[in-house]
Amino acid sequence: MTYRAPQPSKLSKESISHLAEKFSARAGYEADCDLESLIVKLGGKLEYQDFWELEESDSGSITVEPDNSFTVYLANHTSIARDRFTVAHELGHLVLHFLLPKATDPTGNWGLKASRFGTGITEAEANQFAASFLMPEKQFREVHERFGCDVVETADYFGVSFSAASVRASALGYE
Repeated sequence: MTYRAPQPSKLSKESISHLAEKFSARAGYEADCDLESLIVKLGGKLEYQDFWELEESDSGSITVEPDNSFTVYLANHTSIARDRFTVAHELGHLVLHFLLPKATDPTGNWGLKASRFGTGITEAEANQFAASFLMPEKQFREVHERFGCDVVETADYFGVSFSAASVRASALGYE
């Protein structure tokens, strides 16, 4: 079995956001959605790793098999808000760095491994995907403005960390 590391999709931020929002809608995701159920519905599973095993573990990563089944690894000591962003980030790797390349090479018998120590363009792409998946632009703007641009309330609404909501607000032009 051959596993590849993620390669940049070379899509623009706007294209990644659009793809993430479409994927989110097609998957039936809503702000209060249970992501573990969604992962199972998509053919994957979550595996939690003990704090003491993190040094040797795959926590915060994804392994995708050639048949499209996948496992997302999470630490068992992180917050739900953090885990939600991590899961969405790993879904970004699934869509951008596995499913899209597989669409152009459907006969390829390869899987994907995205490690928690990844850096660079592929990680930025997965972060962009995660933010757009969890906090679609139109909905984010509506909710954020409804809460008087209060990032804490916006983060709570979307079930993400203050940091994730703050970065999203900044990316969408809120200061």
